[in-house]
Amino acid sequence: MLNLLTRIFLAATPASSAAGDAASKASAEDAGWLNEFINKLYDPAWNADHRAQIWALILFCLVSTGFGLPTPEDIWLMLAGFTTWHTTGGEFVWYIFLPVLLSCSLANVLGDSVAWYMGYRWGLGVRERFKFVKKAITDKRLARVQGWFDNYGLWAVFFGRLVAGVRLVTFIMAGTMKIKWWKFALVDLSANLASIPMWLTLGVLIAEHGREYADSLSKKLSTGVLIGGIVLLIVVVTFYKIRNARRAAREALAAATEVDLSRQPLETPEQKAPPKDEAEVDLSKPAAEPAGETMP
Repeated sequence: MLNLLTRIFLAATPASSAAGDAASKASAEDAGWLNEFINKLYDPAWNADHRAQIWALILFCLVSTGFGLPTPEDIWLMLAGFTTWHTTGGEFVWYIFLPVLLSCSLANVLGDSVAWYMGYRWGLGVRERFKFVKKAITDKRLARVQGWFDNYGLWAVFFGRLVAGVRLVTFIMAGTMKIKWWKFALVDLSANLASIPMWLTLGVLIAEHGREYADSLSKKLSTGVLIGGIVLLIVVVTFYKIRNARRAAREALAAATEVDLSRQPLETPEQKAPPKDEAEVDLSKPAAEPAGETMP
């Protein structure tokens, strides 16, 4: 998917040679209106003249993809990196990139929260209420995400945000399961802050190095992301397996202790009666006369 997106958008990046310009122009003509529009977004001059409209479009799409807009949000995140790089004049300025990162992250969280509210309000009945949701939440995806929540709890929100195709299902399921919004938003924001820098960086590289370099990097990045995701998944699964095994051992020990206590013989009332006080016993007996003394 990453390679496909990169090829689509790199077609809009001006090539350094005349042959590259001709190839890009021919590709745009063949691709239709969508590529023509993307060509404008990725044209540095047009981009510079329409910064306000581009940022409004980016934020609108990032919010809308959270609750069902059928467009990959990675496209708009790469465009954000591309636009920011040209805004700074081809330099990394942290106090400009940081607000971009936060703005994109919060836009995603806002859109995801709409999906969470849909699940919180209507539950799985949201599939019958909205046709686009019914198409997105298939039985197969629903079973997959339910398994994530059963096994990993809130981690399901984190992984669901990173996996394209199940994001909407994950967010609606989080609401359906009545997960508190602030917990959902916190985990969702963490996932955004972990993943968005990668897409912003790819947009910067598209702007800085052109098509061939970015296309080669995208292949390596796809492999790296896949390997990193597998490693992270193995770590999380191992952690939960160890935790569940320890919990099962503690529960078994507690159950065995209850059984041992239930088998102890009950004490009789005589055994439970406390011994008489020694002073009381002494007082109940006649006092012994001192030896060697006689009555007058």
